[in-house]
Amino acid sequence: MAAVWDGTTGSTTQTLITCSANGVLNETVNALSVTCLVSCRVKTLFDQSGALRCAGSTACDVTQATNANRPTFNTTLAGLTAGRFSMTCANPSILTSAAAISATTAQPITATWAARRTSGTSPSTVLHNNNFQVGFDVADTAYLYTGNSYPNGATATDNVFHAIQSMPVVGAGKVYVDGSLTSLGSLTGAAGIVAAVVSVCATPGSQFLAGNYLESGVWPSDITGNNAAMNSNIHSYWGF
Repeated sequence: MAAVWDGTTGSTTQTLITCSANGVLNETVNALSVTCLVSCRVKTLFDQSGALRCAGSTACDVTQATNANRPTFNTTLAGLTAGRFSMTCANPSILTSAAAISATTAQPITATWAARRTSGTSPSTVLHNNNFQVGFDVADTAYLYTGNSYPNGATATDNVFHAIQSMPVVGAGKVYVDGSLTSLGSLTGAAGIVAAVVSVCATPGSQFLAGNYLESGVWPSDITGNNAAMNSNIHSYWGF
């Protein structure tokens, strides 16, 4: 699920966080109280899909070798249910897959994600794969990018946690924010998932998120019919 390292050296003390049956989180190698005694950062988020979609039939884990470029790990965060782990992202924080996606997936696809932006009013990427990106754009707005434009119009108030489903569907993009569906109309790009790396917290080299990342995932279909259930599950688990 996540490899967390001490924030001072980035290499001395590690906690490996895994998830067992019924959502029980386990701390192995070291306890978080040891690793995070002063501060700690996330080195790797592990792909939990089981799809093995990256090159070589490997999981699309996202990682960061440079300690200073790793997101901060939070054992608790105001506004969330106690004990829910999260990340704080800020320039230059980014986690990127070591290998590229091995096969393309055309639209329609669905990305579901939970995050908040705490500063900035320019594109702030939460999840990225070449010309498929989701995140925040101008003030109080969630964006869906498919290669040629940022079709704005989905309200996502800054400094507030959101559960969002972003759906690039050929001819009709949609963004579902906290239970409210916004149609973005015809998209000018047709990008789906392509043979490129995956990253969270930023687009490689730019568009860094200043805020908190909770989770993200991608499905190779339009699952609009599951929006309400996913929205409810995210809000219930995280407590916002």
